[in-house]
Formats: sequence, C-alpha cells, structure tokens
Amino acid sequence: MLIKKKENNLYFYLGVIGFLAGFLLLFYLMSVKGSSGDFLTVFGKLFSIGLIIFGIVYFKRYEKFKQFKDVNIDIKRNEFIVEDKKYLLDKSYLTTSFTKSDNLFCVSLWIEKDNKTVEVFKNFVLDLDEMANFLSMIKPYRKSNILLAKNESGKIKLFDGGFAFENREFFYEEIEKFDTELVITDSAYYLDIKILFKNSQMLEQRLNGGIKEYAKAMYAFLVFDSKNFSKYSLEDYLALFCPKKSYWGIIIFVLDIITAGLIFYNEKFFALGAVMLFVTAFYPWFDNDFKRKLCKEIMKIYLQIHYDKDLNENNTKS
Repeated sequence: MLIKKKENNLYFYLGVIGFLAGFLLLFYLMSVKGSSGDFLTVFGKLFSIGLIIFGIVYFKRYEKFKQFKDVNIDIKRNEFIVEDKKYLLDKSYLTTSFTKSDNLFCVSLWIEKDNKTVEVFKNFVLDLDEMANFLSMIKPYRKSNILLAKNESGKIKLFDGGFAFENREFFYEEIEKFDTELVITDSAYYLDIKILFKNSQMLEQRLNGGIKEYAKAMYAFLVFDSKNFSKYSLEDYLALFCPKKSYWGIIIFVLDIITAGLIFYNEKFFALGAVMLFVTAFYPWFDNDFKRKLCKEIMKIYLQIHYDKDLNENNTKS
C-alpha cells in the first residue's frame, strides 16, 4: 500500500491570509487609533487578534496534515513492513490513533505484545481511500472490530473486553489502575480520568463531552473494577453510587416563590429574602440531579451492551 506525498494548500493560504490580515489591521489600529477606547476600535483590535490566532491555527494544521514523502507500508508473512523496516506480528496487536481534518487523517501506529509497546510510525497523513485500505489491512491484528473512522461524538468507544480512547484501543486486562472523579468548575461538570497501564504508560484527561461521554467512561471504570461490578450487581452498585431521589428541590422552589412574593408585598423582607434566594440558588440538589441523569445513562449502556451480547449469542446458537 502506498501512502502518497500530499498537502492541503488551502490550509496554507488561509493561514497566510488570516495572519497577515490580522497583523496589518492591528498595526493600523495601533498606529492611527492608538489607545482609543471607543467600541469600533476595541472591537477591531479584538477581531485582528482573532484573525492572527486563526492564521496560526491553520499554519499548524497545514504542517500537521502534510505528508512529506511517499511511503510504502504492507503486511506480508506476518510482518508489518514500513519501507525497509520489518516488525514481527506474531501474537501481537496493532493499535492506531488518529485525528481527522476534512478528508485527511493524521495517523500513528503501534505494535503491542506482552505489555510492551513499539512505535511503528507516527503522524503519517492518509486520505479517505488510503485510510480505508489501512484500516482494512490492520483489521485482523486489532483488538476489536469497532468502526474507528465512524463519526461519533466523544473520545471514548466501548467494545467487549475494552474501550478505545481517541481511537486507540485498550483491553481492560492491560490496566493497572483506573480512577475517575466527577468535578464541577464554573457551574460546568467535567469527568477526570486517570489510567495507569501495566506497560507504565499513563492516560490522564479531563473530559468535557457531557453526560453520554462521562457515562461511557464510568461504565469502562465499572467493568474494570470487577469486584464491584458484574452482570448481577450493577443495580446494587449504582444504588450506592447514585443519589436518592429528593423532593428538597421542589420544596425550595416553592419557598423561593413565597419569598419573592413577600419581597414584592413588603420591602422590609428585601434584605432577608435576597439572602435566602442567593443561598438557595446554589442548593446542591442540582448536583444530585446531574448524577441521577448520569446513572440512567450508565444503565442504558449496560442494558444495550448486554442486549447486543445476548442477541449475538442467540444468533450464533441458531
């Protein structure tokens, strides 16, 4: 298989246009308007900085998605061949990771065996046809049959026996330690994951993809943490993890309405009422509500996976 030399010149031109336009506009505003604080000047300066950043982003994208030379890769006689280098694939797995921009893929590949990882190549740029051929080539040596190139929200994809993070596949049995923590910052929820693999690699990320993404990460954690998780104990585990349904939110909402009515009726209640409304606005039942939704999403994943598994087993028997 030939990976052809390629570049997307549009990225280069967008980078040049964005950077130069932003720089010239900023230079003009600083020279003519100086430190003027009127709306148009301030907006123009911010806009010019945005253009400069836009240009830099596309310069970096141009460099990242540029294949500098033709490269031949192949699999023959149980060996992965890159130009004149050969890697034995006996009892090994091929794992890949890639990022996509338009119709180009920036791809890296590793060989994994006995908790040891060898990098085969890094940041080769493939087009759509090359990517399809590449994934077809390595399919017999991958850890799962999930569609890596499928457009799917979030960084995590689940499969039987493991998961893929940013399209790189991992077995649960490769993991030494797995920690997750739900955190709230500036009224937004994030999930921190920290994974130590047996080959001493570390995966440490803060996810911000929302409930569906967090649920997949939590499900992966529960599967790994097998002493708490099994086909028969998930409901019991979630009963401990998930907050109980509470009516305090409704009660506080009714009290807030009454407080607002008292403030409107008599201004003497304004100071005390304002404090009550401020305090109850941060009442933690919202946090519990988010956790309940997260638990429901974990249960959906569990039921879907086991439904698919039972369906496949029945089809195999028949």
